[in-house]
Amino acid sequence: MAMLEVDEASIRQLIEAFDQTQANCDAAGKAVEDTRNYLEKVWQGDASARYSMAVAEWQSGLEKVKAGLAIMNEQMAEYHKETGSTEDSASSHASWT
Repeated sequence: MAMLEVDEASIRQLIEAFDQTQANCDAAGKAVEDTRNYLEKVWQGDASARYSMAVAEWQSGLEKVKAGLAIMNEQMAEYHKETGSTEDSASSHASWT
């Protein structure tokens, strides 16, 4: 079985990627919301109402995705903090003589 090696730079890149993904989700949600708000002003009828309902469902799903990403991001940041503390502790107790 292959051993997974993770270094600090890789963990930081992963955390940055999660941050960027969350920002992208926020931007997508805002774009959809802005479009829906515009269309509600100029579009009437059954199709408009159904579209608004579909957007609301989509936004609910997006919120679930964002919540999952936030949990994963928090856990990765905690892992990074813990492994850094472990390495710092091991280094401070190491004897080079």
